[in-house]
Amino acid sequence: MGETLGPVTFPRRRRSPFLSGPDGHWPEGDREYSEATAHALDEETKKILEARMVQVAKLLKAKRSLLDEISKRLLENEVVEADEFHRIIDERAKKEKQNAA
Repeated sequence: MGETLGPVTFPRRRRSPFLSGPDGHWPEGDREYSEATAHALDEETKKILEARMVQVAKLLKAKRSLLDEISKRLLENEVVEADEFHRIIDERAKKEKQNAA
């Protein structure tokens, strides 16, 4: 899972979906791990999601002008077909490569 818990999984006991509680969730005591482990799972999941959120924000900022261009096309045409989408991305990649050289 992550650095704290390592490469392990923490499954719930397999039961029929018809045996869950009235709200559709499993009863609290139906885990095969402790409350401390459940807390560690929550913390590790939070760390992973926060790290990914930072990565996604950086990526979106780096690709902002490309996103703006695609948004503009969508506002004009409502649809961007796959071939046009790939063409836009390819053209942008060529421009960035030329600017870097």
